Amino acid sequence: MRTLDIIGLVICCVLVTSCAMPVPVTKVVGSNGRPAYSLKCSGFGRDRQDCLKKAGELCPGGYDILDDNSRTNGALVTNNMIIAAHKEYLTISCR
Repeated sequence: MRTLDIIGLVICCVLVTSCAMPVPVTKVVGSNGRPAYSLKCSGFGRDRQDCLKKAGELCPGGYDILDDNSRTNGALVTNNMIIAAHKEYLTISCR
């Protein structure tokens, strides 16, 4: 990998992580019939910590994790590199 490619990749990563988008929330019904929330933790600079923070905002009295999953959604091939694209979700129910 050329130095210029590495510099470009680093700049791109810094821009993406510094401009993190809010955690998307979808209201769902949990397996127990109670209201629950599905949070998308990945993408646009978001990570698991952002999801946990959002879960705390949605459920100030605490929450139970109903489902915690991630899956590979595809791959990006560029300059002899393969980057796996994965999505991570967290489903919670307020206590």
